[in-house]
Amino acid sequence: MAYPGDVAFEDEAGLRYWLGPGGERLSEDPKAAGYTWVEHYSADMERPYYYNQGYDQTIIPLVVVIVLVSVGALASLLALLVFHVRAAVYARPLSYHADVLNQK
Repeated sequence: MAYPGDVAFEDEAGLRYWLGPGGERLSEDPKAAGYTWVEHYSADMERPYYYNQGYDQTIIPLVVVIVLVSVGALASLLALLVFHVRAAVYARPLSYHADVLNQK
């Protein structure tokens, strides 16, 4: 048996229905307003559309995350350029005879 809020049943005519708590047949989902995406029907367009009730998420946390990611990417790029241009401290000139041919 389906519970309120479940996926709708379809009868032979193609009409959707839900079962209420007492087993009665309902034409609309009794808890539809509590879902994130609520289905409505447009009489003008003759099709269903969905209304997003949102997640209570404001723009402020998104901006903070975008700024932090951007600053991190720019800092990485700057560090890459600095370490690429700057000579390595531990490097010494390569002696062809001593290092490559192991000759002294």
